[in-house]
Amino acid sequence: MTKAKDVWVVAEHSADKIEDVTLEMIGEGRRLAQKLDQQTCVVLIGYQKPPPLQLLSSHGVDRLYLVDDPLLADYTTDAYASVLISLIKQQLPSIILFGATANGSVLASTISARMQIGLLSGCTALNINDAGILEATRPLYEDKIYSTAVFQASTFPRIATIKPGAIGVGKAELSGQTQVEEVHPHITAEDIRTKVIGYTQADPRTLDLAEADIIVAGGHGASTMSNWHLVEELADALGGAIAGSRMAMDDGWVTREQLIGQSGKTVKPALYVALGISGASQHTEGMKESERVIVINKERGAAVFKLANLSILADLTEVLPALIAKLGELRRSATDSENDSS
Repeated sequence: MTKAKDVWVVAEHSADKIEDVTLEMIGEGRRLAQKLDQQTCVVLIGYQKPPPLQLLSSHGVDRLYLVDDPLLADYTTDAYASVLISLIKQQLPSIILFGATANGSVLASTISARMQIGLLSGCTALNINDAGILEATRPLYEDKIYSTAVFQASTFPRIATIKPGAIGVGKAELSGQTQVEEVHPHITAEDIRTKVIGYTQADPRTLDLAEADIIVAGGHGASTMSNWHLVEELADALGGAIAGSRMAMDDGWVTREQLIGQSGKTVKPALYVALGISGASQHTEGMKESERVIVINKERGAAVFKLANLSILADLTEVLPALIAKLGELRRSATDSENDSS
């Protein structure tokens, strides 16, 4: 009889903000923990990070392992893996969830290799079957088919990475209290081979669409040689990532990695701007969970209007230049105000 217990979520955070993928994993982890009659725990690693206890409590987290040390102020695989492995050996969780992000994927695979335990990566759903075994749903062949993988009954802990945006963030409507357990790791500077010397802001247009807060997507109506530059300029003005429909990809303006729809990416950004996109079901299946949708299209009967929070029935070439100019004006005004206040 195994002593493994509890479902862990390894938190992703930046600028003192818990990333949405963490909240997605908490919702999925809580569902698994309830089925196993176990607790839902979050591991937050860093230095002097104020724990968001109210947020975690409202999402049903039972326990927070707060791992705090000056050497953990910046993410490094060496340091994070070292403290996690030590904590895993002490507590022996039954399931550990990581985000299928740049850092989460590397960290999960490092721990899997060092501890010689199984890992299922890029999962879109998890389930506990009737035998009490963890099952994972994973997309294959560029998301064209889905497979179900099952862990061996005797394997503990079971590690899985969750694709951002695949599950969605549940409502923060639970009442309870998250217990905090402070963890003081035994780690030295000599244990860390990677030194962080600074950060470079990424070009938002090149972000993985699953991680983008703002997406500007063009369709056939925007994909002529004289119009596509307007899609790029609007994305620059909004600080958003560029995507497109199947027609835009066929016309050569976006790559398959930038394709939204059943045969492309599924996204849930805070803002989705659809430019010249008709709204075929193949496309809307990939973006219908967006928090806010703005549609600009000259075709009155375009199906995408049904998903819009704001609809503009007009020619792109008439609206976008004025919109881009206005956004640029607002940005310059904001910059001038910041300079004046400093």
